[in-house]
Amino acid sequence: MRSALAPVRWICFAALGSASPAVSIARAAEPAAESPEELEAQVKALHHSGATLFETADYQGAIENFTQALKIANSYGADPQVRGALLYNIGKSRMKAYEVSRDASELRQALAIYTRFVDDAKAGAGYTETDVADAEREITSIRALLEEAEADAAALAESIEPEETDAMPGHNDGEPPGEPGDETADVSRRRVGVSLAILGGLGVAGGAGLIGYGATFRGYAEQEINSKAPMPVDPDDYRPDQQEFYDNEVGKGRWLMGGGGALAAAGVALLVVGIVKARRQPSRAPAAELALLPALDWAPAGVRAWSCSLVARF
Repeated sequence: MRSALAPVRWICFAALGSASPAVSIARAAEPAAESPEELEAQVKALHHSGATLFETADYQGAIENFTQALKIANSYGADPQVRGALLYNIGKSRMKAYEVSRDASELRQALAIYTRFVDDAKAGAGYTETDVADAEREITSIRALLEEAEADAAALAESIEPEETDAMPGHNDGEPPGEPGDETADVSRRRVGVSLAILGGLGVAGGAGLIGYGATFRGYAEQEINSKAPMPVDPDDYRPDQQEFYDNEVGKGRWLMGGGGALAAAGVALLVVGIVKARRQPSRAPAAELALLPALDWAPAGVRAWSCSLVARF
């Protein structure tokens, strides 16, 4: 709904006393005591300037001039028709300023001004019935414009608000949402768990590799001895030097197998702890899946060597 705004109301000063139209507007701000005729001349000049600004769409400038004129008119008890016309023009300028700025505060100030105009008329301010009826029509128009502006603002606010979801992300229905830091803590714990699981898997794989490698030393020693003998030699028939070589190699293999067993045990412990931490997380993120896949290979001399592969999915 839009109001057809009429131009400002002109004031007839002829019946209110003679005054020179050439009085400077700046004199309105002078504190010196002046006669009613001089003050009236200032009101006339300010009113004329405000009307000109209104016609050139400088509504804020018009408001300033009409307001200053109203202050001066009130200071010397100007005719009610003068005060009424100035009030009316201030309200009209506020309404036109709203058309330019779309600032609803302009409408609210215009509504307050016209409401004051009507209230003063009811209190015997001396305004004409026509002026009061016009002011009441402006009040109705302003209220309609305010309702429209508030509806537009509400629609705009609703359009930019983020849509609410039925449930908080990462929580099952019926479960209260966690603290703001819960998600960060879950991610951190998951990363630690995955890291531990990877280290554990590497430890198991490394330990299994050492065990398998150490187990090959016995076969290696037998092959080395037999390669230097004219015919295969039974381990029970080794010469002292052959026996010493054989025992040294087997001893090395046992040390490697023992170290591999310890490493594999530590790896299993880390793997278990890591998997527990990685899987202890909210349902919003898929649990990390870790798997240790053993493999059996054939080493020289027919000795079986175990190895492991760690498979992870995040």
